[in-house]
Amino acid sequence: MLKPILAFSTIFAMLAPAHAKTPRVVTDIAPIYSLALQVMGNSDDLTLLMDQTADPHDFAFRPSQASALQGADIVIFTGYDLTPWLEKPLQNLATNSVLLPLLDAPKTIHHDMREDNAFGHETSHEHHHTDPHAWLDPENAIYWLEQIYINISALDPENITKYKNNAMIAQQNIRTLSAEITQQLVPLNDTKILFFHDAYQYLESPLKLNAVSAITLAEGSKLSPKQLKAVQSLFTDH
Repeated sequence: MLKPILAFSTIFAMLAPAHAKTPRVVTDIAPIYSLALQVMGNSDDLTLLMDQTADPHDFAFRPSQASALQGADIVIFTGYDLTPWLEKPLQNLATNSVLLPLLDAPKTIHHDMREDNAFGHETSHEHHHTDPHAWLDPENAIYWLEQIYINISALDPENITKYKNNAMIAQQNIRTLSAEITQQLVPLNDTKILFFHDAYQYLESPLKLNAVSAITLAEGSKLSPKQLKAVQSLFTDH
């Protein structure tokens, strides 16, 4: 069974040595690596599994990446909704690692995947799947910085002040940048947007974007002829 997110007090009591070394941290994708890097302050003990050219929907491990998982003190990743193929490697390789799936953090904002290329035309289904691109919501990024600092500090309590201060600076930077971008986009609030890939749902509300359609859906499935015709109609009409 995979380890759940551990409470700060529990990790602290179980894992804090007298003179803790910097934890070895592994992250899944570049946005999560960036958040962890801002908290840690350097990349000496930080590993990225997938560079920006890799597709998180379809990924194969290299030996060096498997080795990084085996040696990790903590694995910080988006969640199995984005990378379901990561579950078995974590079970088999990261046997002594703390696992932090950020989508499972209790205050994370979630959106269901859209099931129609024309947004707002979705039909009701009994089972919904979470859109995994949650790091794009500034509030999620701010909250995840807190979760990252808490969990890393539990493994390295001697540097808790550094991690906390770094996280707070990063949080303020995101707030400032989000406000600046939102203001820049005010003239475009009523502009209808067609995305190539439905990966930006978490930006639409914070930045007041008027997204009406996407060519491919969030899970990356291929476009059917019927869906293509609907997208072409939207593009022509608007």
